[in-house]
Amino acid sequence: MFFLLTTSFIGCKGMVASDNEDVMAQKFASNIDSAKITLSELLAKDKDTILFSKGIKGYYQDNGMWLWASSPETLEQCDTIIRFIEKKTSEIGFNKNIFLVDSIKSDISRLKEQNIDSLSAIYHIMARLELNLSKAYLSYVAGQCFGFVNPYKVFNRLDRGNGGGYRPLFDVPIELPDSNFVKNSFGHILKEEALDYLSDIESKDEAYIRLKDAYMKDSISDNKMKLLLNMERCRWKIKDTPLHEKKHIFVNIPAQHLWAVQPDSVLSMRICCGAFRTKTPMLTSKVNLVQFNPEWGIPMSIIKNEVSGHAGDSSYFARHRYSIIHKSGDTINPKDITSAQLRNGNYRISQKSGPGNSLGRIIFRFPNQFSVYLHDTNSPGAFRNEKRTISHGCVRVQQPFDLAMFVLPDLDEWTIEKIRLSVDIKPQTDRGKKYLRDHLNKNGSTGKPIRLINSLRTNPETPLYIGYYTAYPNPQTRQIEFWPDRYEYDKQLLRAIKPLLP
Repeated sequence: MFFLLTTSFIGCKGMVASDNEDVMAQKFASNIDSAKITLSELLAKDKDTILFSKGIKGYYQDNGMWLWASSPETLEQCDTIIRFIEKKTSEIGFNKNIFLVDSIKSDISRLKEQNIDSLSAIYHIMARLELNLSKAYLSYVAGQCFGFVNPYKVFNRLDRGNGGGYRPLFDVPIELPDSNFVKNSFGHILKEEALDYLSDIESKDEAYIRLKDAYMKDSISDNKMKLLLNMERCRWKIKDTPLHEKKHIFVNIPAQHLWAVQPDSVLSMRICCGAFRTKTPMLTSKVNLVQFNPEWGIPMSIIKNEVSGHAGDSSYFARHRYSIIHKSGDTINPKDITSAQLRNGNYRISQKSGPGNSLGRIIFRFPNQFSVYLHDTNSPGAFRNEKRTISHGCVRVQQPFDLAMFVLPDLDEWTIEKIRLSVDIKPQTDRGKKYLRDHLNKNGSTGKPIRLINSLRTNPETPLYIGYYTAYPNPQTRQIEFWPDRYEYDKQLLRAIKPLLP
């Protein structure tokens, strides 16, 4: 008898549950059209500037299928997705409620329990849940895939150029979310693959993983903030990033350091980079040419701001070995020039090659819009300084000959000796030593400089990344290091990302 009663009770309970589910399904079905109308109204009113609203509007305006709140069966998936986002946003240091976590969870609960008050019709809750969960989901996946902050908007609206507009400081090609990304991301929901997609979307970059691990373990607030900001930098999806190439050059401005990386070794050296007012830009490129004993064509900005004030002073131009050349090609006597003439663009100034040249004896050229390069210097003492943000934007390298050997790895012994002789480095071979003796015997110790080689093309070209990380794994030691925010870019990035923080 007990067994029968128990069985009957369970059966009745199952029938009640089934009846409730049927009623709930009917309510969703009868309210879906009203919910869609309400969603359109909510989208029209939505002014959200933090979450990814624009892509969502486009999706639903193109009659995109409903994703979350179309039936009782979808509510479990809604609950799973928002709890995943809640957990992950905590791990990366963000405020869960920027992603509308509590609101979404509350609406899921109300729909499950059919707890609908007189002020909120069921279709209104369905529409709100559909919109909010779409915003939370898409904002999370877009942020993890491309970054939560657009660096073009942050760093290219800081410094005014001479023409009155902004001077670009970030010229790293990155991918940004587009309509195809929105369609693909929502497609994973329709295929019931959303959780797998969310789990897989976070960056697999080794530096990001190490920074995140350090963030979760570190208890020092300043360190945690630096780690959080540099995790964001690692999310930016750099197209064809040099850092993933087996052989590359990485310049990190805050570290004031350069690493030339290849699979079996890392060449490490100090650098001098741009001063605060003449910042070295962030960029990617490929070193394609090495020149020896270059002349320096002085940029017009330096002519206007520094050189033009010395117009008429022959001793200044002689001391610096500057030549003034009119656009016709004629060389002009410094006594015959005025400051206004030097600033009008009809004249160029170059510095003769040799030991006193500001570019030093070796320069590494690569395509870029800023006319900046890696180069040697005639003031090597600057590398002993702790603060080395002193240049007009170019990067001065501490070991130019070693870097030349890095980007020109297949040179024969005599070509390497010719480079040494051309830049006044002691020869290493008998042939080179003999050549130097013969040259000195012929010309004397004050004779003509040796110019055996002018330039060499790199083959293959060497990928280069000039970046800005205030916390990052040292490419040589693999240990995370912290560096000063030399250009105050952390301040700018924090201002942009602050709305997402607790």
